[in-house]
Amino acid sequence: MSLKQQGINAAKWSFLGTIISPLKNFIVSLFLARLLSPDDFGVIGMSMAFVGIIDGLVDFGMGSALMQKQNTTEEQKNTVFYVNMLMGLILSICMFCSAGIISNYFEMPIVKPVTQVLSLIFILKGFNCVQNAQMKKELNFKTPFVAGLTGGIISGIAGIVLAFLGCGVWSLVTSQLLGNIITTIFIWGHSKWRPQIIFNLGSIKELWQFGYKLSLTQLIEVGVNRLDTFMIGRAFSAATLGYYYRAGSLNQLVIQYSYSSFGSVLFPMFSKIQHDYALVKDSLEKLLHLISFSLFGLSGFMYLFASDIISVVFSDKWLPAVPFFKIMAIFSFTIPFDRLYYSILQGLGKSSEILKIRIIAKSIYIIALFLGLQMGVYGVVFGVYFSHFVQYMMMAFQIQKTIDYPLLRQLRLLIIYAFIPVILILGFNLCPFSFSPIMNIIIKGGIFSLLYFLANKLLNNMGLDLITGVIKEQLRKIFPNQNLFFHKN
Repeated sequence: MSLKQQGINAAKWSFLGTIISPLKNFIVSLFLARLLSPDDFGVIGMSMAFVGIIDGLVDFGMGSALMQKQNTTEEQKNTVFYVNMLMGLILSICMFCSAGIISNYFEMPIVKPVTQVLSLIFILKGFNCVQNAQMKKELNFKTPFVAGLTGGIISGIAGIVLAFLGCGVWSLVTSQLLGNIITTIFIWGHSKWRPQIIFNLGSIKELWQFGYKLSLTQLIEVGVNRLDTFMIGRAFSAATLGYYYRAGSLNQLVIQYSYSSFGSVLFPMFSKIQHDYALVKDSLEKLLHLISFSLFGLSGFMYLFASDIISVVFSDKWLPAVPFFKIMAIFSFTIPFDRLYYSILQGLGKSSEILKIRIIAKSIYIIALFLGLQMGVYGVVFGVYFSHFVQYMMMAFQIQKTIDYPLLRQLRLLIIYAFIPVILILGFNLCPFSFSPIMNIIIKGGIFSLLYFLANKLLNNMGLDLITGVIKEQLRKIFPNQNLFFHKN
């Protein structure tokens, strides 16, 4: 199978994952948000903040190194597997023993047992790192998609049932752990690779030199990014953290639908064309058009109708999350583009440059966070997302240096797409007509969407044509024997 065919097939399953997985998560969260309190989500957020920091240490960047290296030996794969298993066990023990310290920091006793149970996740992660890396390197995104979907559905149903029975935060804990167990079993059942009794630390020296930089980058990235959770949970309340968590989940939904459909394919794809900078630059510009069209449209829609959406979907008890979400929506464009640039630089083997940028950017993040704290919880959120903008600008400048793609050209492309929703939002805010929340979403939301599409059509923005082409191509792949509403002449 050619690289193009592999990429199309991988994008197909990644596209399905982007459409179905967020929808599944959305439906599950809809029930859980109505059955549980903001405090419950705040507690799970406190524990998962530490899980997220330590998670990247399980494979220490070895999985990414296996994908980036074009020829790997069985000796290297097996050594990485056993190292991952050992790291998973060690990290689980460390997390279990540290649960009391975490609980004392947040001054919430329930955090201790929750953290101890969630520490088992690291053991599960260590079992499937190599299999996941191997599948992604082969652009096999079908198996991880089905594994994640199966685990997500079963664990989601279990969480909803437990929440209905009054189990509170333990319904969220069970859902998290069960999802990881099912996904791991599924990956093992569908992976052709099996570990052998081969171990040689010397064989992974080259992988280590590439992987540890990425792992250290991820540790800095995730660790510093979790400071907002530590600060909000400590300085304010579990309920406030719960509102922040809910706003973040909505913002993540925007990012998933605008970027993640092909984001997971980018690193292995760019690894395979890493020596052709002209092709990389051409691919990047098309991706910027594609992401910009979907991202700014979704962000504008969600910003304008945030109160209505939260009221209808999660109930009025979650309305305090609206101001958090609006701040996030303003800066939401920085996260997908930062991830896009990260995938490109990672695929080109520029792990040292990524690490340097992350260290500088996260130093700015910490300063912005503490300055924001002086202005209250909204100041913290603004500081967090403003620092994301600074990090994006640094990555964009590095892209200019690496593949000779001018920074001003990048920014001009984004401004063209951002201009449309900004004008529409200003216009809708001046509109005196208002309906019930659900009718606002249907009527005013429909008008907003129509005007957004028409404006892009009139301006001949490439993103509209690209997104239309991507959707048609993916539908042809999913339904190969159906003409649907389109066909080739």
